[in-house]
Amino acid sequence: MRKEAFNKQLLNLEPYEGGLEMFSHLPQFKVPVSYTGAMRADRSVHPAVVRLGIKYAKKKILGSNARGIAMLTAFKIVFKEFETTEEIAIAFDKEIETVVQFLEDCRPISFGMDNIKSSLKSEIANIRSMDLEGAKEYLINYIDSTIQKIEQADALITQYGAEKIYDGDVILTYACSYVVEQIIVGANADGKKFRVVIVDSGPKYEGKTLLKKLLPLGIECSYVFIGAISYILPEVTKVLIGANTVASNGAVVSRSGSAIVAMMAHARHTPVMVACETYKFHERVHLDSICYNEVEEPNTSQDNDKPIPSNKNLKCLSLAYDVIPGDYVSVVVTEVGLIPPTSVPVFVLRDLENN
Repeated sequence: MRKEAFNKQLLNLEPYEGGLEMFSHLPQFKVPVSYTGAMRADRSVHPAVVRLGIKYAKKKILGSNARGIAMLTAFKIVFKEFETTEEIAIAFDKEIETVVQFLEDCRPISFGMDNIKSSLKSEIANIRSMDLEGAKEYLINYIDSTIQKIEQADALITQYGAEKIYDGDVILTYACSYVVEQIIVGANADGKKFRVVIVDSGPKYEGKTLLKKLLPLGIECSYVFIGAISYILPEVTKVLIGANTVASNGAVVSRSGSAIVAMMAHARHTPVMVACETYKFHERVHLDSICYNEVEEPNTSQDNDKPIPSNKNLKCLSLAYDVIPGDYVSVVVTEVGLIPPTSVPVFVLRDLENN
């Protein structure tokens, strides 16, 4: 499997040798000095895709929705300038695979991006009888409608989530999620009086970003590290976190550290709400955070700016995601309403049938 995955790569990446053997099945490569210089001689990628891949690798674009919309926007640029002498459907299929593989080499794609790729490839069946210009127009229009659906989904999740925040609530959230931020901002705009507890942890300390956005709006906030969560939970009425995906067994894949938050809240019978668009739901089953995960740049200290001294006896590990068992989740806030994690397979089956 690993050899097959390596053969698909468009970049000649040097493996990172300081990782743990237990996670050797996950991609672990050193960041190349030049992405264009690391490109294999027999392959070529559109400059817009290269620029996007570099932004992914340098974490200039964060969040599943932002990364997915950026990928769709890059596809629009590629398709507008696309020329081929091959059979149209085959040529577009190859181009989609090339773009996604380059982005995958730069940083593993999210589940939502994988679903976007699958839905885009399923539309190729509808362009087989079209000429090149007609196929371009059809796929670009499909991309525009997909972006619009994602944005509409966020607006509806904001509405449904804000309705579940009441006066006097103490909302606990972890790190920084765009859709969670929008729900909190929406509830505040409705005139509700509540307090937000932001739980944070290293190495990214994303919660500081959310704190800086909420304070200017006049929202009362508390900022604590994850080690102090047991002390703050007694005053919390609801937990609200974002998600990278919800698997077909109801497990939620979210930022590393979120499983601890959900577990502690579940132990205290505090409701845990997960905000997630249905396009991120995936047919995979997740039981742990070992089989699938993303290994982030290991040579980063908790200050996020000082490299850890190199030592042959030191192996660093920084995983991007946690898996939260579905039993710990009270409800999933989606654009179709609030659903239990056990209902996720219904939406997964619907999407598989549509594709």
